Amino acid sequence: MPLLQVKRLSKSYTSTSGLFNRAPELLANHDISLILEQGKTLAIVGESGSGKSTLARQIIGIEKPTEGSILLNGKELDFANKQDRIERFKNIRMIFQDPYESLNPNVRVGHSLEQTLIINTHLNRKQRQQKIEETLKNVGLMPEHQYRYPYMFSGGQRQRIAIARAIILEPSIIIADEPLSALDVSVQAQIINLLQSLQEEMGISYIFISHDLNVVEHIADTILVMYRGRVVEYGNVSQIFDEALHPYTQALFASTPIYKGEFPQYKTQCIERPIEDQLSACVFASRCPYREPKCLTHNPQLVATDENYKIACFRFD
Repeated sequence: MPLLQVKRLSKSYTSTSGLFNRAPELLANHDISLILEQGKTLAIVGESGSGKSTLARQIIGIEKPTEGSILLNGKELDFANKQDRIERFKNIRMIFQDPYESLNPNVRVGHSLEQTLIINTHLNRKQRQQKIEETLKNVGLMPEHQYRYPYMFSGGQRQRIAIARAIILEPSIIIADEPLSALDVSVQAQIINLLQSLQEEMGISYIFISHDLNVVEHIADTILVMYRGRVVEYGNVSQIFDEALHPYTQALFASTPIYKGEFPQYKTQCIERPIEDQLSACVFASRCPYREPKCLTHNPQLVATDENYKIACFRFD
């Protein structure tokens, strides 16, 4: 049984301008399904605005899906159920892009970690102290660091603190939303190695959101490619990196400066009328060099070409 299953998840937003004027519905995610196995890493990639973080917020429970379901260890999670929310908070933790923004600058590191334990465990004070020191050591920090404030640390150290806060409850899943983008390149390698060592030691599964395809190739087992709220390609990292088939995925690889693979260096094309309706046309049709008339009137569904690979493109129906 998969650790995490997302089934046909959709999220839409509506807004109003004035008292009676209702703005068109914004479809942030549409019909997304994925599977995360124990001890594995699923990478979610795509341009800014493709719906990656919205999907993450629904999985962790910050936002309620408009449609679809999320299953943890085979049990469907109910957004309105208090016990399910507690269970989700303990088992699915998050690491944010900017570690300084995610830490309270007025609270010592140890106090921040202890509050997490007080709220979610029945450990006594001595046990909490032991757990804090053990967790800090696990992320490469010293026990005395618990008495310092976040501003006293470097960016890499602050991200280690954020990781410590994520793992202190021993979760089964960690969602890492661009955890390296605010760090220097030299520090990024250290954080990647730390995440991988924690995965080996604790059996943690990661959902890794990133723009850096070189990091994704190194850390992930499967990859989910998103564009304008939809999944366009989904499969094993090795398979997609060896032979990406969707034109959007090819465009992402072609724009990666140091990636060694060879993909068509085409210029994306535009049509006079942009595709606004995400349900009645291919969302990539306005930029696709291979588009056909059908792409402007129908939306390709995500179909499996083999057991471990899916693509949404009429060229591979």
